Amino acid sequence: MVKVSPTLLLVSLLLIECLSVAAFLVVKSITSNVASAVTYKERSDLNNRLGQKIKHCEIKV
Repeated sequence: MVKVSPTLLLVSLLLIECLSVAAFLVVKSITSNVASAVTYKERSDLNNRLGQKIKHCEIKV
């Protein structure tokens, strides 16, 4: 049986979660940019939030 340290497991789970959140926000941003009702300000706000989410998800080991 393979032993996995709890820290490694936690870091890998956080990384997977952050990547899934980032992917979801990218898809949401693309679909929002395609919609004609979305204004430039809303798009820039969404892109700023996406950048903040990715920065927030950086894992320091």
